[in-house]
Amino acid sequence: MVDVGGSLAGLQFAMAAAGAHVTNVDPGLAATGRGWAVEKQRHAQLCRAFGAGVTLISETLQDAGLPTESVDTVVCVSTIEHIPATEVDLLAPEIYRVLKPGGRAVLTVDLFLDLAPFSDLTQNQWGTNIDVWSFIIKSRLQLIVGEPSLLLGSPSFDPKKVLGLLPELFIGTGYPALAQCIVLEKVRQ
Repeated sequence: MVDVGGSLAGLQFAMAAAGAHVTNVDPGLAATGRGWAVEKQRHAQLCRAFGAGVTLISETLQDAGLPTESVDTVVCVSTIEHIPATEVDLLAPEIYRVLKPGGRAVLTVDLFLDLAPFSDLTQNQWGTNIDVWSFIIKSRLQLIVGEPSLLLGSPSFDPKKVLGLLPELFIGTGYPALAQCIVLEKVRQ
């Protein structure tokens, strides 16, 4: 499993402690978007504390040097919206390249309610709203979990529908955003 932008978050350690082979690919403060400190020494301390052997690669996925079709699962938890659009365009096909046939990408993407298409702003201190539909198309992966009408960029996306569903949706507490989860699969040829 590869955790893209895993920082020092717990998912990587929990998965490794449960027996998964986990690689965290995160450039840390060297990220060109919004990065967080991912110090190798602190990461190693957490690995020891959790009994979890996670490999840390301090690069972007496209610079990590992972072999083609070598990964069963890519996870990316609320990271894509912090990456500049030009790098998001590189990330999508790179996920496809590293995934084995039948492999899956599990992504959460925050949809900021204070940015376009809900306001005139295009960026806040955390990042931007990502055209998730375009990301899916560029990844060449098949959407197997996720509601297209709630994914920005989808032909059926309707901001008014999203706003009407707010009472039913999970909204982040640190900033006004919805956490969207999608699962993509690399179709076997």
